[in-house]
Amino acid sequence: MTTHRWHRLLRIALLTRRSTPSPPSQGFTVIELLIGAFIGFMALSGLLYLMTQVLQTEQRDVARTETQQEMSLALNFIREELQEAIYVYPGGCLNTLVSADCPARTTTLNAGLGLPDGNNSNIPVLAFWKYEALPYTTSDPIPNPNCATVPASAVGECTTANVARNALTLVLYTLRRNNDGTQWQGPARLVRYQLRKYASLSTAPAMSTNYANDPTDPNFLTWVCQNGTVANGCNIANNSNVLIDSVDFYPAATAPTNTVPCPADYSRSPRTPAINTASDSFYACIAQPPTQETSIDFMQDVQVFLRGNAVARAGLAANSRPPSYLPSLNMRTQVRSVFRRTPPTLN
Repeated sequence: MTTHRWHRLLRIALLTRRSTPSPPSQGFTVIELLIGAFIGFMALSGLLYLMTQVLQTEQRDVARTETQQEMSLALNFIREELQEAIYVYPGGCLNTLVSADCPARTTTLNAGLGLPDGNNSNIPVLAFWKYEALPYTTSDPIPNPNCATVPASAVGECTTANVARNALTLVLYTLRRNNDGTQWQGPARLVRYQLRKYASLSTAPAMSTNYANDPTDPNFLTWVCQNGTVANGCNIANNSNVLIDSVDFYPAATAPTNTVPCPADYSRSPRTPAINTASDSFYACIAQPPTQETSIDFMQDVQVFLRGNAVARAGLAANSRPPSYLPSLNMRTQVRSVFRRTPPTLN
């Protein structure tokens, strides 16, 4: 075979090889792509659901923890203030007209201070007197000791303030429902009211008073703004601050029967029958002070119970009441001052 023939055969072989179609490249069909996309979507949905559950659980745990911590801080604040008290009113002095707690009272304490009596949306629970140092603020100082800068009618008050350097303040804590169009969180909030003796010390009218007579022993029980009315300044409702929100409010008549009863020698505030139509989420047990006029040593003891509500903060249904989201706390404290104390006789 000649060389020319071999070249011809080789050329034919190469042309034949080039004309032979190559096999198709490997890939995915439409069905395979759809199945893969579905599997990926299901996996991603599972991860998103798991992440959502973890975030919700964390939010609820944080809401429960924060609510419990805030309730604890509120009780500590009330405890410290109660320790400064010189007299704590029994429950019957606040929201009932006829009570063994206040037999001589002709009206309730809150009604005489400008707060609606029998209002189940703003329930008075704790009321007590304490001494505050004067002046209340550095921007409102007591007039100079000779009281030359005050009117003649205020010289007596000015002299007393310069000598005593303190004055009685009435403090009142109420449980107020969040049904008044405000933006407070949860079913209710604790509101702190105070009625200081002096509206102003140095500015006109200097030494102006919010109430006329000091409630000295033995007339704590009968004091209701004597010689003063809401119209002329004896109005505690004008000075209030919210202590805490996210407080529970559930009618006591239908609430779980886990409320701790007060001891027999303690007065409950609010008293029955008011608690049957109000809430049992904030109440106090107050040791009954002696009613007799004889001198007797007596240190008041107060127990305060508070139940929070973390449902709204945790993002749960408003009408749900899981017990774990209703933290209940209580504290007990003793008033440091002694009621009707007889000084010891020196021999």
